[in-house]
Formats: sequence, C-alpha cells, structure tokens
Amino acid sequence: SEDVLMGLLDFLRRNREMESPPARDDPPPMLRQNDDRPVGAEISYLDSEALRFWNKKQTDYEIPPYYSQSEFGRNVSPALHRLLDGGYLEISDIETNISLKTIPDLKAVLAEHDLKTTGKKGELVQRLLNNVPIEELESIFPVGKYELTEKGKSALVPYEIFDLNKRYSLGFSHYRLIKKKSQNPNDPPEDLIKSLLEEDMKTCYRENDRAKYPVVLSNASIFLQSIGEYEKSLACYCLAFFMWTRRVDTLLGDSATVQDYYMAKHLEEKGQRMGLSLEQLLSFFKRAVSSENPFGLATAENIRYALGTFTDA
Repeated sequence: SEDVLMGLLDFLRRNREMESPPARDDPPPMLRQNDDRPVGAEISYLDSEALRFWNKKQTDYEIPPYYSQSEFGRNVSPALHRLLDGGYLEISDIETNISLKTIPDLKAVLAEHDLKTTGKKGELVQRLLNNVPIEELESIFPVGKYELTEKGKSALVPYEIFDLNKRYSLGFSHYRLIKKKSQNPNDPPEDLIKSLLEEDMKTCYRENDRAKYPVVLSNASIFLQSIGEYEKSLACYCLAFFMWTRRVDTLLGDSATVQDYYMAKHLEEKGQRMGLSLEQLLSFFKRAVSSENPFGLATAENIRYALGTFTDA
C-alpha cells in the first residue's frame, strides 16, 4: 500500500510539472498579448463557456448561489447581457415559448378562449397561434429560451477542442489547448486532441513513465471510440490492460484486484463492439501488444500473464 501511495504521489507531482504553463509575463507568440483566447476567437474562453451554459436555458432561469464561488459563476450573469447585446444569443420565438408549457396548461388557455382542446401538443400550439392575437400570447407565455444565433455558433468553433477535452475528461491544460489550437488553427478539433494524446504517449516513453502511460492509453481509447475509430481504440485499451497487469504483478504479485474485473469487462465490451469473438479478441490482444512492445515488456511470458489475468477476470 505504501508503494502504491508513493507511486501515485510521484505521478501527480510529475503530471503537475508537465501541465504547468510558462510564466504569464512571457506569453508564447501564438497568443494575443492581453488575452487567453485562440487566434480567430471572437469571444473569451469564459464567455464561450457562458454561451454554452445559457444555450437552451429558459429565460426565467436563476443562477444557483454556489456558482458565485467560481470564476465561471461570477461571469455567467454579466456574460448573458454581453452575449445578447453582441448577437451571440437570442430569445426564442413565441411558438417555442408556448411549446414549453405542458398539454394541460395549453388546454386550459384554449378553454379560456372557447377553443377546441383536443389533439396532439403541436396541434394545440398551432391552434393558439392561429386564433389568439400575438400580443396576448406574449403576455400569457412570457418565458422563452435562450438560443444560439449563427454568430454564436461560429464563435464557439475555435473552442470545440475545449469542449472535447471537458466532455471526455482528458485533463489537458488550458494553456496546452490554446497553444495547440493556435499552432494549427485549421485542423479539426478531433485531430488536435489525437495529437495531444500522441505527445503524452511519447513523453511517457521519453521519461520512462510506466505509471502514466496506461492512463494516457485509456483516455485515448475512450476518445478514439467516441469518434468511431474502434480498432485503434481497442488497440490502445489492450496496451493499457497489458501495462496494468505489469504494474499489478510488480506490486501485488498474483493477487487479483477488483480493477482487474472492471478493466477486463471494458476490454471485452470493446471487442464485442467490433464484433470479435473471445478467441479473436485474444488474438487481437497478442498482435497489438507484440507490435507495440511497450517499454520492451512484451515478452511471451508477460503476454501470457496478461491474457491469463483477462480470462480469469
């Protein structure tokens, strides 16, 4: 247990050092002098986050008190006015406002106006639009939604890489994302993320970081699966599982762990996603690990041990 703890602390320390940005008084040339936005971005990162936040929120939404403790939360309310004034957000039309109400609510309004109350929700909405003056409808249904304009959608494009990083919990620093995007402004965000993952794999090899390597591989596997690159995703997870078995064998010997089961289950599911039988998955595993030979560990004995761990789990 002490060895595991020390290994974890060492990993966290090295990871923190790797992720630390350079001093802010010496910004890299691809960044604007007084901003933290990628080249080509119309709005700041915080405003881009606020723009995503407000999109589809109802106009009567109230900011929870706990948001006030974060930088993001302090920006949300004032950002709303900037985004509306700047044309990045708009308030939905009256048809959307009416559609936010439940069917019983709509039927009640129809009954008050001596209108037919039967039909599907879309029919009820249309009946109100056709028979009640627009000014009256606006007073009855004042609550709408904030929606992205075309300008708002365009403003989020430079920050798609940030959205992917957050969505898949990849953990890349804000500085690295800005740098990568600014160096390659025309590359798709998926390619930029893959490039960052490849950089981290190379760093693990260069620094002989066998603890972080399977973490990077697991992140890569999740991301590659999300963009439909299933074979590469499976290969990454095979390597991650193999490196996990080497770590466990070194620290715990032959003791099985709960993590063995969960990682084996994920590996099996990834193989099933590709339509592989168990025998085909085992064969794929051998080829992937032998071909990559991570840190020179892919001996026949180590591969047999990993496959044994998988089948036992």
